[in-house]
Amino acid sequence: MHNNLTKQLLNAATQTAQSLQKSLSLLNIAELCNELASDVLNPKYQPSTYTRFAVCDPKLREIYAPAYRDRLLQCWLVNQAEPIISPHFIEDSLDRRRGLRYCGFATIAQP
Repeated sequence: MHNNLTKQLLNAATQTAQSLQKSLSLLNIAELCNELASDVLNPKYQPSTYTRFAVCDPKLREIYAPAYRDRLLQCWLVNQAEPIISPHFIEDSLDRRRGLRYCGFATIAQP
């Protein structure tokens, strides 16, 4: 079970967006995934603190970004839940559905 979860977390790491946190974590990504799998399976996982910063484009906004470890687990959870939940969405609901976003709507909208 532990090795399987570690492999799934490593796969999720390839799907997460590029960031400074990800770049810094790549050096020890296998160790990070192994520790995260252990924490999840032994119910010891605790979310890390968020990084808080401001961006000014297009207007001033305050951003709370989760730690890369938490983003990795979020990605893994989406991968687990998506095949179960997606069939229950209404057919015309495209937001956040894999492979259906705006292009999918254009295909559905055509007569």
